[in-house]
Amino acid sequence: MFRSVGSILFGIAADRYGRRWPFVVNNILFIVLELGTGFCQTYKQFLACRALFGIAMGGLYGNVAATALEDCPEEARGLISGMLQQGYAFGYLLAAAFARGLVNTTSHGWRPLYWFGACPPVLLIIFRLCLPETDKYTREIGKDREGNVAQHSFKRGKSP
Repeated sequence: MFRSVGSILFGIAADRYGRRWPFVVNNILFIVLELGTGFCQTYKQFLACRALFGIAMGGLYGNVAATALEDCPEEARGLISGMLQQGYAFGYLLAAAFARGLVNTTSHGWRPLYWFGACPPVLLIIFRLCLPETDKYTREIGKDREGNVAQHSFKRGKSP
């Protein structure tokens, strides 16, 4: 339910501050909320944690899509976009495999699955910090970011 909130907030942040830092902040939120989910004691706490996780998830998807597609040749954008989209299915497959190996193998039950889920974002943060901003961002959006970013984004979305 909260993915749209994250996509709006972090989309504006990505246009304002670049793609890198909102990505890093999103992944830090992933780490904190994944670890926090594993420590939830009640169903209400679990739902609250997962709702906040939705904000981070919504913010990350748009940022990743923009980063992957901005400098991608136009002929390849459909293929790359499809690969990004299938990431959901692959993620579910990985979650099922890791659940089989982690859930009910310790006295902690389902919790290790969420604790383990906090590990990959650490690697993604390190990887992203090694990459520069996309050329398109630095060329087109970065130079205009001093003004009203939301207004600039809407204006660019309306123009052909």
